[in-house]
Amino acid sequence: MPVALADRTSIRRQLRCARSALSPGERITAAFALHDIVTHTRLFRSSKRIAYYFAFDSEIDPDPIARTAHLLGKQLFLPVIGSGKRMRFARADASVPLSLNRFGIPEPAPGFRRYLNPRWLDLVVTPLVAFDQRGYRLGLGGGYYDACFAFLRQRDSWIKPKLLGIGYDFQRVEKIDAEQWDVPLWCIATDCAIYTNHENCL
Repeated sequence: MPVALADRTSIRRQLRCARSALSPGERITAAFALHDIVTHTRLFRSSKRIAYYFAFDSEIDPDPIARTAHLLGKQLFLPVIGSGKRMRFARADASVPLSLNRFGIPEPAPGFRRYLNPRWLDLVVTPLVAFDQRGYRLGLGGGYYDACFAFLRQRDSWIKPKLLGIGYDFQRVEKIDAEQWDVPLWCIATDCAIYTNHENCL
């Protein structure tokens, strides 16, 4: 059952607490269950350039997905946080060292960053705190993903990148009241299911 409707602050507080309460074993089990679901989708199989993230604040861990993508020869990218709400994506591979950004999250180190215009990504594995069936998400509140992919709201037809939100199944809520700057997800995958209105995600 989805979490009942509440204001954004309450939803964030409730679901971040629920994430933090998971044991390490539960988080690992959920991450591999998510991996098995995502890597069998048409969306993952057809994507060549994939952005992902390092789990933070008890987020579900996309690392198993990234490892499989690497083994399949797909190109991987990580977000790099700049000033204001600026976020860019840089190539991530074994030759690129990592450094911690101001939030303590690893990202490609300065001097080793090979940036890619986000319009050229095929798939963006996107963190979330909450989501609804329509594809709207709540993040931690920084607005980085919405600002980076604002161009998707201007398109008549959505080609790429596809934003794939990932999370625990208990992060689903009845409805998120969308703001004008919110960029909806193409689909959402959890440790239990995929939620989408787009058949070519499956």
